[in-house]
Amino acid sequence: MVSAMVHTSFRVMAAVAVLLTLNGCSPGPSDPTAWNGIYVLDKEQSDDIDQWSSVQLSLSASTDSVHIRRDFASGRYKRFDSYGVPVDGVAHDVPQENSSKWLDNVHIGVFFRAGEPSTLSAEFSDDYRTLTTELLQTAETSTGQAEIVTSRVFELLDDGSQIRVVEKRSTRDEPLTFVFKRKTEA
Repeated sequence: MVSAMVHTSFRVMAAVAVLLTLNGCSPGPSDPTAWNGIYVLDKEQSDDIDQWSSVQLSLSASTDSVHIRRDFASGRYKRFDSYGVPVDGVAHDVPQENSSKWLDNVHIGVFFRAGEPSTLSAEFSDDYRTLTTELLQTAETSTGQAEIVTSRVFELLDDGSQIRVVEKRSTRDEPLTFVFKRKTEA
């Protein structure tokens, strides 16, 4: 009886996979290099990014690690942050490369010092269709130091031409959503 139910379940799952494939839907890229490339923020589909006129996201992924770089620009003012980490779900120490304002909220006067330790974890799921990261940083504010936790869920959409990022911060109640469109392959 149980064997017949299991066999039927596998047949149903196989039939669903075939239907999704025939309809142009793939259950996942099955390869982390599908993420590799440069993506540009689609402001129409994204939450407001304050002063930035453009944001670019560069990703390079393998089965072992991911490197994420975000470039922010507004006129001649340009800044970036960049992190590389194994994709094992474990928190790893990552250096703060330069001293700067918090790029996600430059107007509130939060700074990160160069060399200040941060921790980052990253993990793929859904057959490499989803990348989840959690970044813990110590910031300097007008009232002293504060820990900021930023959780991001990156989702590779459609045929890999878009990425949706849902970001939750310990400093705000509501999540933010950003959509990036592929500009180039890596």
